[in-house]
Amino acid sequence: MSDLWGIIQHPTEMESRARRKRGSMTATQPNKLERISVRLTSIKCARCKKIVPQRTHSGGRAQRFCGDACRMAHTRKIAAELSKHECYTPSHVIEAARACMGGIDLDPASSAIANEVVQAERFYSVKDDGLASSWYGRVWLNPPYGGHAPKFAAKLADEISTGNVEQAVVLLAANHMTTKWAREILDFGVEICFPAGRIQFYRPNGETQNQVAHGSVILGVKVDRDLFKLAFKEIGPCR
Repeated sequence: MSDLWGIIQHPTEMESRARRKRGSMTATQPNKLERISVRLTSIKCARCKKIVPQRTHSGGRAQRFCGDACRMAHTRKIAAELSKHECYTPSHVIEAARACMGGIDLDPASSAIANEVVQAERFYSVKDDGLASSWYGRVWLNPPYGGHAPKFAAKLADEISTGNVEQAVVLLAANHMTTKWAREILDFGVEICFPAGRIQFYRPNGETQNQVAHGSVILGVKVDRDLFKLAFKEIGPCR
């Protein structure tokens, strides 16, 4: 009995080498889950190139950014690139604004090409400087990118307060709704349309804009509620 116990307690040299080999292989060769983990954690942030910690998404998509800061910076970069090129509002949005107000007297942030669709009685181009000019009547406003929207919003609020502007339909980026300057318009009590999907703006050459960095909202200021909802119901839900 003692001899058998000794054999069990003290394996042969061959058995010992086999065990050491198996242990070495286990230590140096990752299992399937480990290999997947390594592959996932090797994804780099699309902006800063740091390794992105991966979490399970409902859609199973890998995360492209390491955090909100890089995601927002990437969005701002796209918006800045787009702001270098003029982009115009598609005709179906303009026609809804025209139907709502009964016409468009002024577009204070426009161009000759854009006004072919807007068909405002008068428009101000970059050379005219809409911020330094008088506004009046029924206004369509799609303020330019590049940080100019707050100035145009303040100008519109002033012109409405003085009674120069009777009605206005304003197109803003959805994220503008949370800003302090947007409240200058919202304080008048506005009708709001939330377009179903992102509005596809077009360029001077007629081509549709390929990248749209944000969603949009359409505000009706001093407009008839029923007419606004009727005019924009095909574009998106209104409230």
